[in-house]
Amino acid sequence: MLPEHAERAEALVREGVAWGLVNRLAVLHGVHALVDRALLAVCPEALPDALAGELHQRTRATAVFNTLLASELGRLLGRLDARALPALALKGPALAQMAYGDVRLRVYLDLDVLVRGEDFRAVKSVLAEEGYAPRAARAGSHGLRTKISLWQARQYVFTRGAGVFNLDLHTAVMPPLYYYAMDFDALWSRAEAVRVGEAAVQCCGPEDTLLMLCFHGAKNRWETLKYVCDVAELIRARPGLDWDRVRRQARTTRAERMLYLGLHLAHALLGAALPEEVAQRIERDRPVRQIGERLLERFPTQVYEGSVAWEERFRFHLAIQDTVATRVRYGSVALLRRLWDLVPPRNAAG
Repeated sequence: MLPEHAERAEALVREGVAWGLVNRLAVLHGVHALVDRALLAVCPEALPDALAGELHQRTRATAVFNTLLASELGRLLGRLDARALPALALKGPALAQMAYGDVRLRVYLDLDVLVRGEDFRAVKSVLAEEGYAPRAARAGSHGLRTKISLWQARQYVFTRGAGVFNLDLHTAVMPPLYYYAMDFDALWSRAEAVRVGEAAVQCCGPEDTLLMLCFHGAKNRWETLKYVCDVAELIRARPGLDWDRVRRQARTTRAERMLYLGLHLAHALLGAALPEEVAQRIERDRPVRQIGERLLERFPTQVYEGSVAWEERFRFHLAIQDTVATRVRYGSVALLRRLWDLVPPRNAAG
């Protein structure tokens, strides 16, 4: 934590804090590992005894679980490498190490791995050897339904150990309803090794990672602070980012508005440093600023809100598209997915 942030936190504590609400918000927004560490370091004497005990316990549990997942990631990618199956670690332990410098400081519950689409069957076979089995999205998901599910999500979930280890196997960075295609071989050529635990795993380079974090945050409507923290911390951890490459890739994938929205949130909320030309570009994009302001206003009240209606999510994603073509693509595929989700599995009860 930066000295100025520690001073601000201490001042807020002196003014009085609703600790129960702070605790709930930290968990809801997926940042409790960061909040727990900060509170225990900055103002441990101000914490109620019960809360301090809870934070200590939760911090230890998160550290143990994250370390376990990091070890599993290294083991699995080692197995794939031995079979000459290239794979990139997404988010999870690799991002925690790259952006936060510690696999224990980012909350994650599963592993995400990106592979070539043509390698899916071979990778699935290796996972089966390692004790992983597909976890169908819903009962009766097999055959054609499995193929369609994989097509519409570009990922498939595998699990082992009674659900302790869950792996999202991706064959694309984003589902097909988004235009943001990124070629695996191009990503692989720019990949870098990051050490997680005892192993070094390949993950996307920092420029590609930054863009994908903005994709992921927008895909989830920036509903939790964790997504914003990821962007801000990666920018801080990598001061040598090639911003020209980031912006060029955003234009190529027709995702400039998505990129600038994520950068705007990281700067406005967490003070992420942006190049002057990027800041000026955001200032000129009125929709980015308007959407960003609505999102910033929503964060404090998120704990009181229920699930977001499909129609609202639909309107949000249309608003952040760069072009008419990408709006049409998103709208048509989203409606097809909506209709597919309403079709019951063949063996569903009823």
